[in-house]
Amino acid sequence: MNEPVAQYTKHEPVIELRPFVSPGSFAAPSFEVLAWSARSVVGVAPAILNFFDCSLPAIYRGTTRVSFSLDAGEVFDKSFPQDLLKEIEWHNIDPPRLWLEICESSVLNETAWQRVIPELADCGFKVVVKRFIADYSGFDILASPHIAGIKAAPPVVAALPYSILPRRFLKGLQSLANAVNKQLIVDGVETLGQALWLEAMGCEMLQGSFYGPAMDASKARSFILEGRQCIAPIVFNPVTA
Repeated sequence: MNEPVAQYTKHEPVIELRPFVSPGSFAAPSFEVLAWSARSVVGVAPAILNFFDCSLPAIYRGTTRVSFSLDAGEVFDKSFPQDLLKEIEWHNIDPPRLWLEICESSVLNETAWQRVIPELADCGFKVVVKRFIADYSGFDILASPHIAGIKAAPPVVAALPYSILPRRFLKGLQSLANAVNKQLIVDGVETLGQALWLEAMGCEMLQGSFYGPAMDASKARSFILEGRQCIAPIVFNPVTA
């Protein structure tokens, strides 16, 4: 049990810990691990956590948490979850004490998304998506003065009546769009229930079969003249043909 502590102390100069802070509330001490050279998280995690357990007062024993950024090789390695689990269990460390940070681009890799990440979660590790909205062009899109709007995909709308998560997501997305002066378009509205949910959440531009199928110019003209583009769902007679 002393070996990891000795290993950590030996390599301490090449390891930095950046703290997480929760203002106004008690939280377990948590740190992001930076610059641990080329060593794998499997070898470093037990050393750092055991260092804390052995060097801090007893009240903190077993409560500290550390967060690691995983590289693509670890994220795509199908054996990684079990290798990490075996290593930390050998050192009597609970999996929830490890937060594993993965770039959004790596999370969406087929192997990572379908196998590695679910297995990490099943093992008890906490998976965190880092650079969320900043990876690829997400943040640049929101920040760009050249982009006028963003469009939510139909699968989110389809789940509205059955789950609170898409409701919270779209409500938050509408607030985000308002804050950065972008138009949010919500696509995939197929039912009165969905339309009412979206109206109640403040979504201002909707699209979907509930309001009418794709139409030619003459029908579009009628759509405009009838004022159907601005009628509330509760008084709207949707097109069903």
